[in-house]
Amino acid sequence: MKPERGIAEREDSTITLVAVGDTMLADSPECLGRGVGSMILRYGPEFPFRYVVSILRDADITFANLESVVSGPDGWMSSRRIQMQMNPIAISGLRYAGFNVVSLANNHAMQHGKEGLLKTIALLRGQNIESVGVESPDEGIHNRYAFTKGDIRVCLLGYNCRPPKYSTAPLYTRGDLHRMIRDIQSVREESDVVVLSLHWGEEFVECPSPAQVRIAHELIDAGAHLILGHHPHILQGIEQYGNGLVAYSLGNFVFDLWQTRLRETIIFKARFSKEKMVDFKVIPAVINDFHQPELLDDDVTLQFLDGFAELSSSTVSREYSHSSTAEERYDILVKRRSRQFRREVYLRYLQHLREGNSKTFFMNLLAAVLRRLLRIRNK
Repeated sequence: MKPERGIAEREDSTITLVAVGDTMLADSPECLGRGVGSMILRYGPEFPFRYVVSILRDADITFANLESVVSGPDGWMSSRRIQMQMNPIAISGLRYAGFNVVSLANNHAMQHGKEGLLKTIALLRGQNIESVGVESPDEGIHNRYAFTKGDIRVCLLGYNCRPPKYSTAPLYTRGDLHRMIRDIQSVREESDVVVLSLHWGEEFVECPSPAQVRIAHELIDAGAHLILGHHPHILQGIEQYGNGLVAYSLGNFVFDLWQTRLRETIIFKARFSKEKMVDFKVIPAVINDFHQPELLDDDVTLQFLDGFAELSSSTVSREYSHSSTAEERYDILVKRRSRQFRREVYLRYLQHLREGNSKTFFMNLLAAVLRRLLRIRNK
């Protein structure tokens, strides 16, 4: 399948949605002192979005998966606080860029405790940004965002399909298939268009699993119009299926991972009329050395789109059967990509040491040890 390269002018009878991938406004463990959070403290909260703000603002709904939260009451005084902690000032940058809804249904949502997540939601609301993917009825937080324009109503839902992390009782909405189908059918009674954000799949793997494809088809069959995938940190293909469309992974958008394959990204733009998607557009971008997404030149854009079309075609044509062979091949690929990333991280630490940045090296090493201990403790 080849994504369309054009999109008609927005009309009053349509709703335009812009969606981007993983947006992390803190420092990752491998980039402490030089990551996204450090750039924000140095240059201001608007800095990450400087080159794409005009596109992000040109929509009725602008959406991202927010992959970081602010700290709970204990600040940095525990091993969990050493990474992915967002400074509250970063949220004003989201508003500047035009975001009006984010998903918090991801594996880092509980990293800084229940208090950190609830504080994040309160700060987002203070900037008129709603969230999906978290449920806490006592605090008036529900997993849905509804947008109405004219006689069209769009509803967004968010789910974390990954195993629980950092909490045995997470506030984010778990991505149980039967639960998601029930929710789709429920909101369809009062909505024309249903959009799902799914945190799913395996990190650094360039294609969805056979199980993901089957789940996506069931969700579209149940009435979803668009599925936006996150978590793999790498672009995966887009599939048109039935009356809907699946973007299996939008990759990273604002992130400080340094590998070239993890810095290729897209801005996904779709236009909806009542009960259907009219058209969509893929806008290529690349994350620069300062962790900012930048649009590509015209000649590079055409080359990128050809490659992305091929990636999408391979997603559709791949043998996604129920056979154990297909699952086994995918498991082998997952292990291969995991080993590759670990090697790259160790080389990154050594690079810091060679550059004379011993403080960053030892902070990174400490973070790696603490993550390993936490994994052992949680098993």
